[in-house]
Amino acid sequence: DNNVININRPVTVAGNNATLNNIALNITSDDVTVNGLTMNVDELPFAINVDNANNVVIANNTIDYNDNGTTDAYAIFANGADSLTVSGNNISYEGNTTGSTVNNAVYIGNSDNVSFEDNDLDITVPSSYVPWAEVPAGSGNWVSSPVSEGIVFDNCSDLSVKDNGIEIDYNNVIGSYDT
Repeated sequence: DNNVININRPVTVAGNNATLNNIALNITSDDVTVNGLTMNVDELPFAINVDNANNVVIANNTIDYNDNGTTDAYAIFANGADSLTVSGNNISYEGNTTGSTVNNAVYIGNSDNVSFEDNDLDITVPSSYVPWAEVPAGSGNWVSSPVSEGIVFDNCSDLSVKDNGIEIDYNNVIGSYDT
């Protein structure tokens, strides 16, 4: 995709008043720092994606993310990101799922030694029903799959979350049993 910068080696990206409009960062290397960018995203599934990369720092960025409702949508998505630091960021997120796509301003999963501190988040997401599935089929074990959440930490250990300013509002009601 021409709108995604792939970062596949250790590097520091310093904003120096730079603004990225509908350009996302896909980080697949250890030892990457993204500091001081302004990102305006409304046509991509993420602004910053950290995919199985360790020792990543996302700091002092301004991210304005407006979901167009056609794909899963994240301002920051990190999976398998050990020693991840997310600090000093200003994130404004508006989700527009109709219940068929996921809206999370921030999702961090399967990561150890995560620091999420001193961020300001202004999040608006639809109030949506929560789909349930029987896993495995016929087992009687029902598992929820929420589609509209502000911030998700899933299977993270040694997690520090402190001194964040978080405001979450809803902008729509999806389904008859919304949450």
